[in-house]
Amino acid sequence: MKDKKIVLAVLIMLFYIEGYTALFTYISPFLQSNAELSAAALSCILLLSGICSFAGSKIGGVADDTKGSKFTIYAELSFQAGTLLLLSWSDDLIYVVTPLIMMWMAATWMTSPAQQLYLVTLVPHIKFRLYVPRT
Repeated sequence: MKDKKIVLAVLIMLFYIEGYTALFTYISPFLQSNAELSAAALSCILLLSGICSFAGSKIGGVADDTKGSKFTIYAELSFQAGTLLLLSWSDDLIYVVTPLIMMWMAATWMTSPAQQLYLVTLVPHIKFRLYVPRT
C-alpha cells in the first residue's frame, strides 16, 4: 500500500476486470435480443467465444514477450474499444455481431497477461531466503 504505482495498477486491474465481467453477463441476452437463436446456436457461439478467450490469453503472453507489457495493454485496450464501438454499429446482424464478440473476447484476454506482467515489474526485487529446518 506504500507504493502508489502498485496501488494504481491494482485498482486499474480491478475496475477493468469488473467492467468486462459485467459485460459477460449480458452477452447471451444481447445475442438473443438481436437474433432468434436456438439454445444450441447460442451455446455454440459462447463455446467459440471461450476458445477465442483461451487463444487471446496465449497471444497476449507472446505479445508481452515481444512488445512489452505497456504496448500490449494500450494496443489491446484500443482494440477492445474498437470492437465494442463496431458492435454498437452492427445493426444487429448476427453474422457481424458474432465475429465481433469473438474478437472482443480474444482481445479482453490478451490484456490480462500484460497487466499481470506490468504489476510484477512494479514490485521491487525482494531477496527470499530459503528456510531449511534444522534436524
